[in-house]
Amino acid sequence: MLLKVENLNHCYYKYKLLKKFPVQILKNINFSVYHNEMVGLIGLSGSGKSTIAKIVAQLIKPNMPQSLLRSHLQEAHTNKTLHNLEPIIESNQHKQAQYPDSKESSFVKNSMQHKILFNNQEIKLKSQHDKREFYKQVQILFQDSISSLNPRLTILENLQEPLQNLLQITHKETQLQKIRLLFDELKLPHRILYQYPSMISGGQAQRICIARCLLIAPSFIILDETTSNLDYLMQQEIMQIFTTMKHEKKCTFLFITHNINLAKQFCDRILLMQNGSIIEEAHLDKDQRGKKLFQSDLGQELESCCNTEV
Repeated sequence: MLLKVENLNHCYYKYKLLKKFPVQILKNINFSVYHNEMVGLIGLSGSGKSTIAKIVAQLIKPNMPQSLLRSHLQEAHTNKTLHNLEPIIESNQHKQAQYPDSKESSFVKNSMQHKILFNNQEIKLKSQHDKREFYKQVQILFQDSISSLNPRLTILENLQEPLQNLLQITHKETQLQKIRLLFDELKLPHRILYQYPSMISGGQAQRICIARCLLIAPSFIILDETTSNLDYLMQQEIMQIFTTMKHEKKCTFLFITHNINLAKQFCDRILLMQNGSIIEEAHLDKDQRGKKLFQSDLGQELESCCNTEV
């Protein structure tokens, strides 16, 4: 098992006048990703897919305020008061000593604690060394590839940054040689190395971001709506690159998309999200790729819409 997410909850705040209100967008998320597989994560816009990507990539930290915990407790224990449970919420260190066997203690503990394991170790980025080692193995590709590139740097300089900062390859000629080899592999013209991101097409920008990933040679890549802004032919071309990486370089992928047809074509498993929760999981094999996968109403509705569009 490469990645394991346990009991992940997250909220953001809405602001109204002088007050802020927590809104939960991830609710008790649990899933695993195994070595050398591509797992699809699909759902409607706003279901929490990209938030999961950013949390797994350690770009944001999970946030679950006490007010939402109290709300959960109230729903779960409607016949009990919250007064006796406040010490548990406010003092997480003493909750088991105070209420060692209570259901409330277990509920609060589960709500407050989450785990994200990578290679069977909990992710803890406490130092620059930890961050460097983590991002050598884990990379994320976003939907807006041009915005992912530094507009003030040339394409070459954008690609040199990870080589220098993560792999600590400082020799310019060695950097250039590795980059040119990758450009040949991805069928990118060498002349754009000296151009700026604003001067290239969206398809070229996406390939450059892929090249930046390949330069680092990570074991796990998160694709956050990476193909959404591309036409059908470009989507197929980009996904074939990822499939080749999966087979030849043994990469593992979490593919976040709203395109069920693309997920069914390339993924080994698909997780379906709705309103911040994973509601269904579908396993794919060669015999199932053209068949209905989901039992839930949302899954069947999404499949029907995609089949109509084809």
